[in-house]
Amino acid sequence: MDTKILEEIGLTQGEIKTYLALLKLGSSSTGPIAKESQVSRSKLYSI
Repeated sequence: MDTKILEEIGLTQGEIKTYLALLKLGSSSTGPIAKESQVSRSKLYSI
């Protein structure tokens, strides 16, 4: 997926990584999302 579009609408890199992880995983808890997105769990809660 071209992340430039997501950047253009104002998403941060952490938000983009999380969004892409959720697209891949579907509904999930923070552990798998953090692992897939390489975003820390504590950061995920603010996203």
